Amino acid sequence: MKFKFLPVLGLLLILCNLAQAQNPGDVAINEIMYAPTPAANEWFELYNNTTSPFNMANWKWKDATATLRTFTTQNIDLPANGYAVVCQDSAVFRAVFPGFTGILLQPANGWSALNNTGNENLIIFNASNVVVDSILFTNTWGGGSGNRSMERVNPAIPTNQQTNWGSSVATIGATPNQRNSIARLNNDLALNILLFNSNNPLIGTNLQITANVKNRGLLPANTYSVSFYDDYNDDGNPTPNELINTVNSSSPLNAGDSINYNTSKVMDSLGIRQFIAVVNYTSDEDTSNNKRTGTVTVIAGGGFDSLVINEIMYAPTSNAGKEWFEIYNKTSNPVNLFNWKWKDATSSVNTITTQTINIPAGGFVVVCEDSAAVKSFYPNNPGIYLQSTGWSALNNTGDNLVLFNSTGIVIDSITFTSSWGGSTNNKSLERISVQGPSNLQTNWGTCVSTIGATPNKINSLAPKPNDLALNKITFSRTIPALGDTLGIIAQVKNRGLNSAPSYSVAFYDDYNKDSIAAPNELKTTINSTGVLNAGDSINVTYSQILDSAGLRQYIAVVNYGADEDTSNNKYVASIEVAGGSTAGRVIINEIMYDEPTGECEWIEIYNNSDSIVNLKNWKVSDNSLTQIVITANDYFLNPLSFAVISQSGAIFTIHPAIDSSKVIINSSFPSLNNTGDAVIVYKINGAVSDRVDYLPDWGGVNSSLERIDINGVSNDSSNWASSIACEKSTPTLINSISAAVHYQRNDLIVNEIMAAPLTGHPEYIELYNPTSQNINIVGWLLSETGGSTSMADTCSAIIKPGMYAVIAADTNIYNAFPYLRTPDSTQKVFIAGSLGLNNDADLVKIADVFRTMIDSVQYSDNWYNPNLPGSGRSLEKINPALNGNDGKSWSSCTYPNGGSPGLKNSIFTNQNITTGEITVSPNPFSPDGDGYEDFTIISYKLKNAVSQVRMKIFDVKGRLIKTILNNQTSGPEGQIVYNGLDDENRKLRLGIYIIFLESLNDQNGVVETIKSTMVIGAKL
Repeated sequence: MKFKFLPVLGLLLILCNLAQAQNPGDVAINEIMYAPTPAANEWFELYNNTTSPFNMANWKWKDATATLRTFTTQNIDLPANGYAVVCQDSAVFRAVFPGFTGILLQPANGWSALNNTGNENLIIFNASNVVVDSILFTNTWGGGSGNRSMERVNPAIPTNQQTNWGSSVATIGATPNQRNSIARLNNDLALNILLFNSNNPLIGTNLQITANVKNRGLLPANTYSVSFYDDYNDDGNPTPNELINTVNSSSPLNAGDSINYNTSKVMDSLGIRQFIAVVNYTSDEDTSNNKRTGTVTVIAGGGFDSLVINEIMYAPTSNAGKEWFEIYNKTSNPVNLFNWKWKDATSSVNTITTQTINIPAGGFVVVCEDSAAVKSFYPNNPGIYLQSTGWSALNNTGDNLVLFNSTGIVIDSITFTSSWGGSTNNKSLERISVQGPSNLQTNWGTCVSTIGATPNKINSLAPKPNDLALNKITFSRTIPALGDTLGIIAQVKNRGLNSAPSYSVAFYDDYNKDSIAAPNELKTTINSTGVLNAGDSINVTYSQILDSAGLRQYIAVVNYGADEDTSNNKYVASIEVAGGSTAGRVIINEIMYDEPTGECEWIEIYNNSDSIVNLKNWKVSDNSLTQIVITANDYFLNPLSFAVISQSGAIFTIHPAIDSSKVIINSSFPSLNNTGDAVIVYKINGAVSDRVDYLPDWGGVNSSLERIDINGVSNDSSNWASSIACEKSTPTLINSISAAVHYQRNDLIVNEIMAAPLTGHPEYIELYNPTSQNINIVGWLLSETGGSTSMADTCSAIIKPGMYAVIAADTNIYNAFPYLRTPDSTQKVFIAGSLGLNNDADLVKIADVFRTMIDSVQYSDNWYNPNLPGSGRSLEKINPALNGNDGKSWSSCTYPNGGSPGLKNSIFTNQNITTGEITVSPNPFSPDGDGYEDFTIISYKLKNAVSQVRMKIFDVKGRLIKTILNNQTSGPEGQIVYNGLDDENRKLRLGIYIIFLESLNDQNGVVETIKSTMVIGAKL
């Protein structure tokens, strides 16, 4: 029996040994809490990188001292892909992390205290005293303050790389027995680049669109797709009606790889066109990088724009002739309009005429909703007026207008908004030049004629006798690369009636991309060599060697002494220069140009290569291009490491823990402009290593400007943002902005505005979080016409779900509303220092740290309740879910103190939509101005997807009391806030009223009628 037992025992011992880690890195140090508060709670975490468990009996560790500490003498398995925490005091650890579950080990033979500053060494041994993993780190790697652990980014990457570590961004400061908060995601596809085969395609040609998809995750992506959109309304949001094509993947995309997907679109209209590409991946854990936008400028060719839309009356006043638009014939021959058609942003196509009607060469035709009404309103403008067969009402806020010939080919189109002109005072929107692009906003404006429009006549904004225009800029290369010679070709066009004998063209390299031609950006001025006749154009070329990659912007300006219209003398164009990857280069990573009190100006550079770089005799300059030697001594910058070039030693006052060996003090460091400047780093051979042309709207006001993506384009404003660190910058550390969250529109909404407070009371804005997520507003901006204000400068400003945030001009908010001195869990108050809201009207905007617009409200003084005094009362939103830019969604606060900051609004009303066809809530309601049920919400549901809606209110005797909607375009459902007033703005008497709704199709045929009752009541 003994003879048989011994071999079995030996086999068990062999299997036990096999269960120990055999290779370095099989078990990795994954997280270290070396500077906790209190100090008696140090710990570190191990992670099993393999698919097999390991027995940790008699495993040990040591720090920089020689003492070995044993984890445990018991047979405890570290599971495959599992965690184990080794701690100084298990009781204290569980008190700090009460929800912890997992393996927790406290060494029986004591603890070696980990250093909070300077170098520290941590080594792990298995039971055979073989080193399993080790790390030599400093507090600059992360985790040195704020009771936060130092986390590993990727356990599969070598341990001793600083870029593989950083401070935990978890809410509780650490992630024991959990996936690290800064770890790379398993599944993450990104839409990397959007390219076009031409930045200036000809109209009628096929534009090739290429989207580059990159797998930034750790796992292969097996099945995904890319959708391409034609962004008709240029709002940056892809919608189903804008979809061009969806391309499905044909094979998996491995981690780190990228691939191109293509589609094409016929260019059917002139001017600037915007496109969007989106990668769709079900398993994606980060969708913030799934979308890219890009633009091209479509130019004329082949006669597609022979007839153009020349004038639009889209917002006529009552009894003023109704809607119409004008067509102009640019050709030298008449054109037959038989069976020509048009449409707006809806899908309905309307016929202009079924008659043989010729529009003469150089002539006009006016297409009308009601031709008799239009001719009657403009009796002195004879010509051709055609009443369209069917009419699609043009939106007063902007619309799309497309012109088709009899074969269905698009001849011209325009997508305009009310900001282009023609939206008020019964004035039309006029085209300035029939030769200019249709979709160029600067080619349109409000009519300046005394009668407000010029149907069948030359537009009031038409060309002047002497008028040179910078028509466009093109480039000699479609996709230029770093070091190439690029030709910038400016096309000058004589839009005037007279010849231009002498003029010049100035070219600017718009370094800061502010579209302003500054003297220090001037590259050359080229004088004309001959006369430019009326209607002719000429190309003027300036060539430049490209010394930096990424997005480059250029400006051309034509100078002509006799010019009568200089508004069209400038053109701005940009082009992407290949070779923009920062890999293998020393790059600019952080800029302190608008320093807080006590700080000095400095920049941080980063060696984004795998080689040591000696910075001796490297140089730096600002936009003046005066080069300053960084250091005359040897200074070796290690791979993937930081160095700071500082104007003075004041940097150590704000950052006492900074590693001084990584700071180069240079008193000659150029003074950086707060209004915008350039920072350029030059190699020893004079070549540009990196360049950033920043503006204050990029961020960095009273804090540093931090780079978001090390590998992103240097001169891309979207790759920079303000630091959100407590010290307002992160010299020699990983940038704080890398951990910031990308928020969406309406994640935080403007809910109350105090624009006209009583004397001694402050202005304020109240924000409300309607989402289910915490929102950190550090670095956010609140903007109004007078300027922008930082909403919160504390290093942690969390607005929880359902919480109100009050941004007050000064501390008088506490005197006006004493309850805010001790805010409850739903309230937070921030003192902005100043606001400057206009009493009569203003535009209030809130933007996150990436300058993404989260909400905006254009308020007006006619939004106040006329029955309440306006001064000293805030504007309140009736319901947070309503449209914030609709005046009917707002009214005056009814509380005696004039406001409700941090509280539910005094006029709050619920939206209770039932399955019925019309719902009124509340019903009854009492519009008596006391703040209780002063409004009701009328909700309706219709059979048709798109309808024209009429809604009227009658009394019980059938008399019309109020017209709420009159031929308004609507979807299948809608809501109207009703204030209980009649058409003469008089309060309705108590009693029962009838709501009558008619739904009409696009030919104005009634397809549905609905009735309901509404009760006006009063309190007993």
